[in-house]
Amino acid sequence: TDRPSDPWTTAIERWKLPLPTGRQLDGVLFPLYWEMQRLLAVPSGASDTLHKRCVDLGIDLISLPTEPGEFPPDDLIVALGSA
Repeated sequence: TDRPSDPWTTAIERWKLPLPTGRQLDGVLFPLYWEMQRLLAVPSGASDTLHKRCVDLGIDLISLPTEPGEFPPDDLIVALGSA
């Protein structure tokens, strides 16, 4: 698949974590969405509106740092069940 070059997607591939599928919510594409886990990860935090929308849809939402570090954040590992 032809994915946009995103620092988080690149880091997730490097860490050998499950790759996100992406999801569109209210006309906005969020690249860091995992369908199997119903998980949305948002760099730099999520708005209250997005948080409420995820609650309404039964999607788990986690905030990530703006840029990925050398290792994956613990909450992302736990949420993906890759611990």
